Amino acid sequence: MSLRAKFIWFIVLIHLVQVALVVTLYQYDKVFFVVSEVLLVSSFCISLALYRSFLKPHRLLMAGVEALKDQDFSIRVKSVGQKDLDNLIEVFNLMLVQLRSEKLHLTEKNFFLDKLIENSKSGILILDFNHQVSSLNPSAEQMLGVVANKAQGALLEELDSVLAKRLNRIPLNESTVVHLDGVKRYKCTKRSFYEKGAERVFFHMDELTNELIKAEKVSYEKVIRVMAHEVNNTIGAVNSVLNSTLRFEEQIRENISDKLAEAIKSSRDRNDALNTFMRNYADVVKLPMPNLEKSDLRDIAHRLGVLYEHDLKSIDWEESLPDQPMWLDIDASQIELVLSNVVKNAIEAIKEEGYVKVSLDQHSLKIENNGEPISADQQQKIFEAFYTSKANGQGIGLTLTKEILMNHGFDFSLSTNDQGITVFEMKFG
Repeated sequence: MSLRAKFIWFIVLIHLVQVALVVTLYQYDKVFFVVSEVLLVSSFCISLALYRSFLKPHRLLMAGVEALKDQDFSIRVKSVGQKDLDNLIEVFNLMLVQLRSEKLHLTEKNFFLDKLIENSKSGILILDFNHQVSSLNPSAEQMLGVVANKAQGALLEELDSVLAKRLNRIPLNESTVVHLDGVKRYKCTKRSFYEKGAERVFFHMDELTNELIKAEKVSYEKVIRVMAHEVNNTIGAVNSVLNSTLRFEEQIRENISDKLAEAIKSSRDRNDALNTFMRNYADVVKLPMPNLEKSDLRDIAHRLGVLYEHDLKSIDWEESLPDQPMWLDIDASQIELVLSNVVKNAIEAIKEEGYVKVSLDQHSLKIENNGEPISADQQQKIFEAFYTSKANGQGIGLTLTKEILMNHGFDFSLSTNDQGITVFEMKFG
């Protein structure tokens, strides 16, 4: 029952009692009965005046309460000319002013925070109280490879994203660097905050790929230049002496030993091999930026089968290429070098029988093979500078591949899927 209804019932009850008493007095003293009637009427008028004075501020305050429920803090309650109530109304109005100011400040702050998160190059992913995806910004969508409206409400392990599953393993309040496809590197941090007294988790993701590759390149370029300079100078001088000595090969054979002449030749050949070895590394350092021209990627892909025809032997060559030329702004010679390296590795991965398949569409070029799979350990290192799993390899091929494709601005990956098929993919669409 409302305060207003209680007040009305109280006034009615009091005056009913008074009426009963006045009626009783009529039987004993008519003069006192008249006086009592005057007092009864006066009491009723006073009660009515009190009710009206109470009803007006009550209505105003109730209107203020309804405004509070609707979070409309712009309303103001007028004074009613009663000191006590006016003091209460003044405090109420001050409270509304403060709430309106706080709401405006909070709205502006949240708007700024939302814009900051939305336009941040860092990926932000926020979970709800049930550890389901609540929201993620465009950068996080791109990093995870998911669409926000489809990801919302899902658990991290339910998302079709390798990075999301790796995020799920990070302990709270810790950071880790996640490697993906042997190329991309993400620094991922897991933190929490409290909302309504309950803990919520969020992830902060920064892509480190370009920064790490630049730092890596600066380091190995300096080392290779110093090594190449020293090796070339030393080999040049030594080979000059050896070649001069070999001018007297006949005298050496006649007067000293045939083995010494052969040893000198072998030393010169080893020096030449070492010079070639160092030149391969120097080629990575000297790689020019791509000279972009309209080139037919379909034709380049088709020529791979012709180029490696004699190396295939028992390996099946498959192509899935469009009927029409596919023109792209690329450096044709560099892209052909990349694809040749990948096909060569694919052929070497097949021990006996198998297949290599080249497919091309408007968005990507893929080279698949069913040879020896890439292990999880190799997957983490495969595109690191000069890494190789081959006994006599230098790790030049994939280092050049990474450098060329990044200079072209193409996304790429090389991994073995769940079916045991190793897939190289170059994305350009």
